[in-house]
Amino acid sequence: MPAEIASFEFNASTGPKIFMTSPDGNTTKEFYLNNDGTLSIGGSLFKLNGTNSISISFTDKSKPYVSQNGTSYGTMAYMIFSGTDVVGMPTAIEIISFGSSSNKSYNIRLVRTDNGQTIAETSSLNNTEIAIHDMGIISNIPSTSTIFEIQGKCENGGQSRISSLNIKF
Repeated sequence: MPAEIASFEFNASTGPKIFMTSPDGNTTKEFYLNNDGTLSIGGSLFKLNGTNSISISFTDKSKPYVSQNGTSYGTMAYMIFSGTDVVGMPTAIEIISFGSSSNKSYNIRLVRTDNGQTIAETSSLNNTEIAIHDMGIISNIPSTSTIFEIQGKCENGGQSRISSLNIKF
């Protein structure tokens, strides 16, 4: 028996839609992923685990992380944030990070490139194995598309490293 035929549509105000049509063309199921994190299937509404997120992984050549050696904040990576008008207001920002030496603390922060404002920051971390860290208070979130810079710094002789950033909504 032939498979159902899928078609896709995206509308900025209502979100993505998937249409599944039976092979004979007589039946169509509509799936809507709504901007508020709910899923509509044929008129029924479902909440997807309550949390949406954007996850970004960072690598440098053969290493599963990017790093920064300086004692002043330096660039580790960049990302595009689409703005709260598109993705909503973040509720948490987490990173997977680690340092090169347990006796050298490190800091990671997320900064807007358009105005230099700090979005979120961790400080005085000293783990040398990968770990998830909540970046704490979130502020200065733009409503429109903006480039965010991930920055790090470490005490003399140390290295701050980040593997992943996760923004929850």
